[in-house]
Amino acid sequence: MDRFGVIFLVLWLPVAAGAGAAAPESRDEEDARMLACRTILARCWQALQPVREVLSLPPERLVDYGQRERFVARCRALTGETIDCLAASNDIMAAFVSCFPGPGGGPGRALQPPALGPLLRPRRAPGFSSRRSRRLLARLAGSWSSRFNPGRQAIDWKILANGEVQENWRGPAGSSYTRHFRIGMAGRHRLLVEVGEGRRQLWPFLRLGKNRLLTAPAEFGGVYEASGRGRFLVPDGGGIVVVGRNGCRVATSRGQLLDCRLQRRGRRRRILEVSWSEQQAGTRQHHRREFLRLGRVLVDRRLYRVGLFVRH
Repeated sequence: MDRFGVIFLVLWLPVAAGAGAAAPESRDEEDARMLACRTILARCWQALQPVREVLSLPPERLVDYGQRERFVARCRALTGETIDCLAASNDIMAAFVSCFPGPGGGPGRALQPPALGPLLRPRRAPGFSSRRSRRLLARLAGSWSSRFNPGRQAIDWKILANGEVQENWRGPAGSSYTRHFRIGMAGRHRLLVEVGEGRRQLWPFLRLGKNRLLTAPAEFGGVYEASGRGRFLVPDGGGIVVVGRNGCRVATSRGQLLDCRLQRRGRRRRILEVSWSEQQAGTRQHHRREFLRLGRVLVDRRLYRVGLFVRH
């Protein structure tokens, strides 16, 4: 390439690179995008308002939840087309699916509408001091055994007063392992499990008298205390299942209120089966959950099957 060609490329490349780039937004365009995103978020909260009275949540809980600035920042990063799609939708919650086409919902699918479930995440019990935590741990000291799957596997725990745990697992064909971890009380019904390398997990926890306890990883369910009016509010995905004395209702992540069926069975009618169905993506989806009523709390039946330990 001759000297003229080199000069031409040096002069032409920056112009060509800029020609295909999007022009920076003006201040008015930025303000309009910001307003549109805040309006979208406000419409999300408005869609969730019908469930507020059912859940007995004060208005400020819905307004303050959701980390508004993060939502707006992610919304502003979307394309103008997507923002327009969300803003023009008659069903704002459904628009978070329809406005993000393609596998996985496209690159902007990281923007999610506010969900109801996290509103019910248990908080640290007021007055739950480290001193009280140590006292409760000391009461757990001893040897405990779980026989979730008799004949196939067995789990033995040796808990020390300082929260150190030695776990011995025995499975089929003589397989076994031993591991050590530490536990601490994070609330009345929450156990903090430290498995090493800075990894921490919150497990549901329930003491059943002196010689039984209930705990397992959170994916097996939870322990739920009764709220006002003797109802239990149970997170379910992005929604909430409301279990009352004589019936139940479901508040979906889209702010819909669905009727559900509540059946009681078993000894003293302590087993509660909740079932409901909803329309999702053009198909009818059926859901069912089972709980066990233990005194003043409701426990996922799966958690009871997996996580029951007996002192020996």
